Amino acid sequence: MALDCFCPRRFRQPISAIILIAVCAISTGLKAENSVKNLSSSATTQVSSPQASAELLAYAPEGVQVGKKLMVGLQITHAPEWHTYWKNSGDSGQPTQLVWTLPAGVSAGEIQWPTPQKIAIGTLANYGYEGTVLLAVPLEVSPLFQPGFLAHTLDVKLKAVWLVCRKECIPEEGE
Repeated sequence: MALDCFCPRRFRQPISAIILIAVCAISTGLKAENSVKNLSSSATTQVSSPQASAELLAYAPEGVQVGKKLMVGLQITHAPEWHTYWKNSGDSGQPTQLVWTLPAGVSAGEIQWPTPQKIAIGTLANYGYEGTVLLAVPLEVSPLFQPGFLAHTLDVKLKAVWLVCRKECIPEEGE
């Protein structure tokens, strides 16, 4: 078996809630931007390619409050036969990386990695995700967070880097 890896083409797409910069591990990636106006409910944004779509989700049922954790996450939905990688990708591949730019007083925790599946490619063993996966990350708001006078916004920027690959059969010797 062989890997067919792809990085989607670059484009701009307006989004309604959060800044999302999605960059694939090979070549260029997807880019979209805007800002969060109110995190008192769920907020979403999405970018797509034929191989996978990525949606940035935010969940803050109590709004943006000091001492309260907010959850954000990158949900990746893979096309059939395509996959991305876990934090320990195995023999090949690259794990998804999330780099946050947050206002003073807001900090991001670690990715809450779901249990991966083993993706065998010939004699190689990789670990990752097919179908849909949510890479959730807690955000914590400290007393240092100053939203500004009468402001109800939380500007969040995310640079997401992932490698999306497809398994292909390699003919046996002599075929």
